[in-house]
Amino acid sequence: MITCPPIPPLPGIENHAKVPSIFPSFPGMTPLLAAAVTGHMHIVEFLISRPDLVSRRERIDALELLGATFVDKKRDMLGSFKLWKRAMEERYDEGGVLAVPKAAVASQISAYENTAEVETLEQLEDIISDPDQMRMQVLSAFSSDSVFKKSNLIKFIFKYF
Repeated sequence: MITCPPIPPLPGIENHAKVPSIFPSFPGMTPLLAAAVTGHMHIVEFLISRPDLVSRRERIDALELLGATFVDKKRDMLGSFKLWKRAMEERYDEGGVLAVPKAAVASQISAYENTAEVETLEQLEDIISDPDQMRMQVLSAFSSDSVFKKSNLIKFIFKYF
C-alpha cells in the first residue's frame, strides 16, 4: 500500500480546505466544495478524512453536495443515497442526539412540489426508490439556506457547467 506523507502547513493558512483563492469570483468555493460539485469522490474522501483540515459541518456539506452531484450528473441514486446517509449519520452524536441540525427553511417552493429536505434516516430511506423524489431533494437543497447558497455554488455551476 502506498502512503502519502503528511501535507505541511502553508504559511498563514490554517485550513487547507478553505484556501480562499481557488475561485476568487466565487467566495466560499473551497477546494472541498469544488471537488464535491464536480464529482471527484476520491478528493472529497481524502479531504474529509483529515479532521485537521475539515470541520464536521464541512464534511456534512461536502457529502450532501457530492450526493446531489451523484443524482444530477451521474444519475446514481444508490451512490447518492449512501452519501446522504453518511452525511445524515455525521449530524448525530454517538448517543443518537442531533448535534448538527440542518438550517431551517423559511418556506417551501411550490414548483418543487413543496418538497422539504429530509431530516431523518427514515425519511431518506422512504425516498430511495423514487428517482423523482431524489431529484426533488437536490432542488430543495438548492432553494434552502444551505451550503449551496453560502458558497455561491449556483453561480459557479451555471458558469462552469
